[in-house]
Parts: sequence; structure tokens; C-alpha cells
Amino acid sequence: MATNLRKIPGTTNVRFESSTTGVDEELVGELDPNIYGDGILDVAAATVTLNWWPQPDSDAYWYRIHYHDSSGFDCGWHRHENDHVDGLDHYQERDSPDEDYVYYPFEPEYTNPIGLVWEIVDGRLSTRLEMRYGEG
Repeated sequence: MATNLRKIPGTTNVRFESSTTGVDEELVGELDPNIYGDGILDVAAATVTLNWWPQPDSDAYWYRIHYHDSSGFDCGWHRHENDHVDGLDHYQERDSPDEDYVYYPFEPEYTNPIGLVWEIVDGRLSTRLEMRYGEG
């Protein structure tokens, strides 16, 4: 997983840290605002955090792939039991830590961890950030 995250252009300083969820460790990668998403980020610093929880009775993982930047914006694609949307998969975002999240269902193309890293970090996240920070 760490190897694949390191291969995404603009991802630096990939490391394992104690999990903010309180379960195991999480993978954290810093995103270089001058490189990631072709330099579209208008922030001083940004990170992406990945958590994985294998499910004993399923081939699918529960996961959390979450982005945060120095403007206060954060968003994430998650799969776990929740009361936000129908089903396990959802996207959430908020403009600042003072705001409540807004939740949307989403359907991932991949269910395996490596496919999800590429789909979300290299695809969906960069598209969402281009919509947020790109020139309109």
C-alpha cells in the first residue's frame, strides 16, 4: 500500500503513524501542493490518510481515505457501517473543522486496497480538488 501511495505524483513523506481512529496504524502521505494534481492546490500543506480494516466474512475491506489541507477543508471516501447514507460507501466533506460534514453515497470501481488507492487518491481526489481550487 505504501509503495503504491508513493508512486502517485506529488505524494511525499509516506509513513505509518498511530491511527486517529484508535485502531492499529494508518498510512499518511503528504501532498506537495506544487506537484499534486498538476499544482492546482492553493494551500501551504496537505495530507492524505489511509486506514484499512479487513472484514473476516467478506473479501471487501472497510476503509477510510481522507484528505485534509491547511485551509481547513477536508474530505474523504469511506466504507464502514454508518448512519450517514444507505450502504457502506460514502463521500464526505466540509470547508472547515467548525462545520458539519455533508455526506453523499458513492460507488467505488474497485474493492481491493491498491485499486482504491489509485482510484481515489490519483483520480477522485484530484478531480475534487481541481473543482475546488481550479480556475473557474
